[in-house]
Order: sequence, then C-alpha cells, then structure tokens
Amino acid sequence: MRKGIGGTNLWRGRLNADRAAFFYSNERGEPPHIHVRSGDFEAKFWPHDLSVAANAGFPAHEIGAIIRHLRSQRDLLEGKWHEHFGN
Repeated sequence: MRKGIGGTNLWRGRLNADRAAFFYSNERGEPPHIHVRSGDFEAKFWPHDLSVAANAGFPAHEIGAIIRHLRSQRDLLEGKWHEHFGN
C-alpha cells in the first residue's frame, strides 16, 4: 500500500480513470474527509463543505474539477466513511 498525507490506505474507490478516492486507517478521530490521488499528487477534502484541507501538487484547475466530482458523489463517499468507521 502507498502512503501519503495520512498514513495507510483503508478504503479505495475510483473517481475516474485517473483519480482514486480513499480514506486512511489512522484517521478515525477526524471528521469525515476524502483523500484523492492522481499520480504523485494528493489532496484531502472535507465533504461537508467541499473545502480543501491539504493539497500536495494538484493545480487549481484540477482541484475545481475534483470538487465538482466529489459534489456529485458526496452522499456515497460520506456513507462509505460512516459504514467503515461506524460513526
């Protein structure tokens, strides 16, 4: 498993052919959030308001595209977070 901003990968899904969405196992104590990776770039998003918590490499135009996609998948992704962490 790859490591990035948070630690060890836990749940992983695809946003599209180039981007993966996932959670890290050691972030149970934080509010729900989603990591997105594409190549060597990674960012962390808060789904409640779709703000960027951290960005390691994505240019601004890609962040906008990711946020638009996360908006369309927000309920699914938050559900996966709560299903896994039980909160």
